[in-house]
Amino acid sequence: MPRTLMLATDLGHRSDRALDRAATLARAWQARLLVVHVLEGGTQRRADLPSWRRVSDPLTAARRRVQRDLGTTQDLALEVIVERGDPDTLLADLAVQYQVDLLVCGVARDEALGRLLLGSTVEGVVKRLPAPLLVVKRRPHGDYRRLVVASDFTPSARAAAAVAATWWPQAQLDLFHAFSLPFQGLLDDKTRAIEQARLRAMDECRRFLEEAPEVRYANTYCEHGEPAALLSDLVEAREVDAVVVGTEGRRGLAGMVLGSVAQRVLDRVPVDVFVAPRVDA
Repeated sequence: MPRTLMLATDLGHRSDRALDRAATLARAWQARLLVVHVLEGGTQRRADLPSWRRVSDPLTAARRRVQRDLGTTQDLALEVIVERGDPDTLLADLAVQYQVDLLVCGVARDEALGRLLLGSTVEGVVKRLPAPLLVVKRRPHGDYRRLVVASDFTPSARAAAAVAATWWPQAQLDLFHAFSLPFQGLLDDKTRAIEQARLRAMDECRRFLEEAPEVRYANTYCEHGEPAALLSDLVEAREVDAVVVGTEGRRGLAGMVLGSVAQRVLDRVPVDVFVAPRVDA
C-alpha cells in the first residue's frame, strides 16, 4: 500500500473533494499526507492588498485552511508545504524528494492549479511524475466500490490495473476497451466491418485477460466508438466510482495523458480518474 500521499491544492472550494479523498485514503492506508500549495507568479507587495489579505506567513495561512477544512487532523500524519514556482516542475521535484507513492489533485479550472488537469500543464506534470495520479471529481462517500479499467492491452494498461487491484482490493473491477475503424465512411458495408472489428477486439480482450490472471474482472465491455463518450455513459449507467488508465497506448485510449483523447477523457468523464505512469514493454 502507498506510504506517502501528496495532495496538490489551490486551497479553493473546488479542491475540497480532493482533500477529503486524500485524507480518507491516508487514514485507510495509515500513510503520510503531504498537502502542497503552489504560489504562482511573482510576489505581490503586501501594500497592494487589503488589510485582511496581508498574511505575513503563507505557510501558516495554508495550514490553518487545511486544518479548518479537514475538521480534525490528529489521526493524520500531516505535513503542509507552501512553495513558489512552476506547478508541474515543483510537484514532480517534491514527489521525488518525498518518495511520493500517489499524487492526488482536484479539478479547479480558474485558480492557481486549475491548468494542472484541464489545460496545458497536464502533459508536463505526468511526463515528469514518477508516481500515479488520482484526479478527484466527486465527493467521496466511503471506499471505491466499482472501478473501470480502460485498457488498450499495453503493458502500461496492465500495470495500471494491477496497481488499482492491489490498492483497492474491496472494489469490483470491470474491463473497458474502445475500438474504431479508420476511414469507415468509405466502407461499403459498415455494419459488417464493425462486427468483424468487434470480434478481433474481443479476441484481444480474451488474450489480455489470459495474460493477466492476477487481476479479476467482473465484466468486460468492448465497444465501437469514441472512448470519452463511451466511458462517460458507462460510468453513469453502471454507477462507477473511478476510471483506471495507463499513460500511453496504441489505440482506443491511445496516447493517454499525452494526446487529445486523454484531454477529452479527463474533461468529460464525471468520476475520479486514476492514471498510472508509463511502463516500458
